Amino acid sequence: STDGGRTLAKTSGDVPENELSAVEGSPAGHVFVGGLNGKLFRSTNNGAAWTDVSSGLGPSQVRCMAWTATAMFVGKTSDGVYRSTDDGATWSKLTITDGFFIPAISANGSEIAISIGWGAQLSTDNGDSWSPYPPGIQGSIEQFARTSSGALVAAAWGVFVNDVVSSSTPWREFSSGLTNLDTHAIAVAGGNVCYSGSWGGGVHKWTGDPLTDITSCAAPASIAVSIVPNPVRTSARIIAECGSDNALTVTVHDLLGRHVAILADGLQQSGTVSVPFDASALRSGVYYCRVTAGNATRTVPLLVLR
Repeated sequence: STDGGRTLAKTSGDVPENELSAVEGSPAGHVFVGGLNGKLFRSTNNGAAWTDVSSGLGPSQVRCMAWTATAMFVGKTSDGVYRSTDDGATWSKLTITDGFFIPAISANGSEIAISIGWGAQLSTDNGDSWSPYPPGIQGSIEQFARTSSGALVAAAWGVFVNDVVSSSTPWREFSSGLTNLDTHAIAVAGGNVCYSGSWGGGVHKWTGDPLTDITSCAAPASIAVSIVPNPVRTSARIIAECGSDNALTVTVHDLLGRHVAILADGLQQSGTVSVPFDASALRSGVYYCRVTAGNATRTVPLLVLR
């Protein structure tokens, strides 16, 4: 589109149809399109022609892309993060602890933030080294956005903000007014106006700078969850620490948020609970396990391998 989206012309060319999972424009004005099949294509002429630049990338779905001044970064659903310093001609895989599932990347100068599903990591040296953010976010981080001051806003089980210049400070939540906390999209317009989209909850707007306009924020309830083993081949156990006597719900979802299994529904439990999970009927790929006990909710990714 050349008129703000009022009219659209198809330009996919050699890009496989019905398999696209990510599209971004680079600072150089090139367009990159990623696929469910792991392929990445580049156009230098506004989509008139496409070049396959997938050589060296892992086979899983292209989930997200971001650029610093000197490099491009691609996040995959089960292969981690890759970096290119030559516009996608060659790729190197980065070493990141627990970084096999990367749903979101955000870059600002030489600083890169990535989601590793149930947490986030920060690099200030163009991806050469990484350090974890402090905890505080509930659920899997689905998308990042930046305010005019460079603060990082995250869409997860609610909306959270962190001043990445001082990443030792905890995340702060500003989810008040959301009708559904299952947030999948976040965008910032006009510097500090935040728009969030949630699963079945529509779009909400926050006006103001979250770093300065949030006067208080109670820490969200937390629950410890682990999946053993993870990755899963045929079966696993979901282990949750429920604390006091609570109604326990355990569900598994695919990447589109659809239920694929209900493992527990309102089960009254306290202390440590181990719930069996049969993954034999699921295809290889990344899924989410969501555990709710009382007012506490935790979502963690699980990888099924065949």
